[in-house]
Amino acid sequence: MCGNPRQFTLRECPYCGESDFLSDAEARVKAFTINLELGLPTIDEAFSRFEHYLTRLEKTGIRLLKVIHGQGSAGQTGKIKKAFRDAMDYGKWSNAIAEVYYGEALKPGLSGLEEFRKSHPSLVKGITLDMQGNSGITLLILFKDY
Repeated sequence: MCGNPRQFTLRECPYCGESDFLSDAEARVKAFTINLELGLPTIDEAFSRFEHYLTRLEKTGIRLLKVIHGQGSAGQTGKIKKAFRDAMDYGKWSNAIAEVYYGEALKPGLSGLEEFRKSHPSLVKGITLDMQGNSGITLLILFKDY
C-alpha cells in the first residue's frame, strides 16, 4: 500500500492500484459521511447522491453511515431533511438499512444513544461529538451482509 489518501468508495487506489483498501479494521468502525445538502441540491438530486453512495458502499464492510441533511429550519435543506426522514420512516432502502438513529436522539442521557451503545458496541467509536444531539444528521446502520 502506497499510503496516499483515497475515498472508501474507490475500489482501487488511483496511485498504486492496490485494491485491499479495507484491511484496516478501523475503516469498518468509522462512520462514512454522505452530505446531502452540499451544493443545495433538489430532493431528487439529494436522493440520487444517497443512492449512488449506497450502491458504492455495497460489499465494502462499512456499516455506519452519517447522513448530513441539514437542520431543516428553512429552504431546501428543510425539504431534504423532511423527505429523507420520511423515506426512512417508510422503509425506503430497507434492503440495505438495518437501523436508523436520528441525531437528536443520540444525545447523552437519552435512550437513543444508550440503545445504540447496547446494540452496536463495536460501532460506538464511530459516534463523534458532532453527531450527538444534532438534528441535522441521521445515523444509519447497514446490514452486515450488505
